[in-house]
Amino acid sequence: MMNKNKKANGKTKGKSKGKKKVLKIVIPILGVAVIGGAAFGVYKYKSQEKTKDVSAKVVNTASVETMDLNQSISATGTLESSKSKTVSVDVNDVTIKEVKVSVGDEVKKGDTLVEFDKSDLKEALSEAEEELADVKEDAADDLSDASEKISDAKESYSETVEENADSVEDAKEELEEAKEKVSELKKKKKKASDQEKESIKSELKEAKEKKEQAKEAYENALKNQKSSNKQSNSSVEEAEDNYDNVVENNEKLIEEAEERVEEAEEALESCEAKATMSGVITSLGVENGDTY
Repeated sequence: MMNKNKKANGKTKGKSKGKKKVLKIVIPILGVAVIGGAAFGVYKYKSQEKTKDVSAKVVNTASVETMDLNQSISATGTLESSKSKTVSVDVNDVTIKEVKVSVGDEVKKGDTLVEFDKSDLKEALSEAEEELADVKEDAADDLSDASEKISDAKESYSETVEENADSVEDAKEELEEAKEKVSELKKKKKKASDQEKESIKSELKEAKEKKEQAKEAYENALKNQKSSNKQSNSSVEEAEDNYDNVVENNEKLIEEAEERVEEAEEALESCEAKATMSGVITSLGVENGDTY
């Protein structure tokens, strides 16, 4: 069985359930209407001094008419009602390397807001990958050992069957010889004179005893053949069961190790704070060097 498999390293992180730190972005978009291939964006923004009027930007070729915004949206498309979005990241024991934005900065969708120190997460991924390689190597060794045990058990079974067959055959030959000896002495006794019969009688008695001994030896050889072959065959079955168990256990251990690699990869990939849409940073709850 697998004695060399390593346990998951304590640094390997899965989907961390750490404290969420929030970057809040307000997107100053009132509505978006989509008509065929032409998109109309209507927006409004505040300046420190005054609020400008609503303006319209036409993407692709289309005519612009003055109309009520709600009627336009209702008639031609879908209103994006979200006025702000919050960017959050699930992190655990990760340090912020650099905050890339400040309050008031304009950002575009996909811009990096915060850069994390991912060295620990990268190390955890590396350790998980090494562990997976070790588990696979150990699994291959264990499978090879289990397969070898099956081969040994089958070879032993074949040898046992052959040896038992030889023993039975030898015992059977001895029994046949003993029977033949008794038969010969009986025939000889019938033809012998009275003086010779006394001597043959003694030989016949001894031959009969040997025949009984040979018969008992033959019967024991048959019993031993049956018992020994059964036991040897059981060893083969046990080796095959052990092989199946090793395969099942290896699959489980490899699957668990692969899951730890996937979790480490996900933790590394998810450790990003990017703008989910264009807008203006209105609030920052993080600083360089913070650890979460």
